[in-house]
Amino acid sequence: MKKPIKFIYFDVGGVLLDWRAGHQKVAKEYNVPYESIREVFEANWQNACRGLLSGDEYMGMFARVLGITGTLPEVADFWTDHFSVITQTHALVAELSQTYRIGILSNAEKGSMKYAFQKGLIPKASWEVTIDSSQYGVIKPEARIYEIAEAAVNVSPDELFFIDDVPAHITTAESRGWKGMVFDTDDVKGSVKIIRKHLGLAAKK
Repeated sequence: MKKPIKFIYFDVGGVLLDWRAGHQKVAKEYNVPYESIREVFEANWQNACRGLLSGDEYMGMFARVLGITGTLPEVADFWTDHFSVITQTHALVAELSQTYRIGILSNAEKGSMKYAFQKGLIPKASWEVTIDSSQYGVIKPEARIYEIAEAAVNVSPDELFFIDDVPAHITTAESRGWKGMVFDTDDVKGSVKIIRKHLGLAAKK
């Protein structure tokens, strides 16, 4: 007999907020190729999300591409100003938090989570746990961050449900006995429908 879900972990980027659109906005605003921003991101995001790269160092890399001079903004503040809310998942969180224990499990640069909460990019809800990779020095899909997430909520792995937009992150969760679902940022409506189905909830019109 399947155990019921007792705790739901949400990823942030690509599930609760759209960061890819933020990169595109900045490319247009500063009149630089989108690929140039992506190159900096792809080369450095892992160290940034492990907390190994200072905000000044990281922002300096982007500043050179964007042509920003003088006093640099804080990197987390700068980028979260350009990210956008995924409204459908915000509404889903509000609904699910009435029934389920919920938490966040996210790869994040130092300070990003703070600004995401402050700016409403993460919905106000009864978040019980926030697992921020930069605070632990490990990132998804490494096993250690899932161990931390399990210990934080004290439920068995098969009572955990994880929503993330990266297939590899869900694969690791499922290998530990979690239930999981890959969220498609390009099909938010369809993804929310699948989440509801996984949880045995009626589809919304």
